[in-house]
Amino acid sequence: MKLKLTNTLLAVLFLSLWISVPADAKTVRQRQVAQRKRISQGVQSGRINAKEAAKLGRGEKKIEKARGKAKKDGKLTTKEKTKLQHLENKEGHKIYEAKHIDR
Repeated sequence: MKLKLTNTLLAVLFLSLWISVPADAKTVRQRQVAQRKRISQGVQSGRINAKEAAKLGRGEKKIEKARGKAKKDGKLTTKEKTKLQHLENKEGHKIYEAKHIDR
């Protein structure tokens, strides 16, 4: 029951974040939502423990903070988007490593 409630809340959160994002930032948001889903799947499967999930969550918050800073002027420039993609690539690699550690 608790897991079902958690999954439902995560789905609502992701959907609300998706709807509130302007079109120019949707690809950045899509990737971030996908990465959070990967973390959630790793926790559910037992491949990522709570400590790792917290660390990965902090990385996701860092990306979110950088995205907010980049959009502060109302536009997401190519340079800003490239920087965000670089941060997402690094975080995606960390998620992959966390999910594929031999336990």
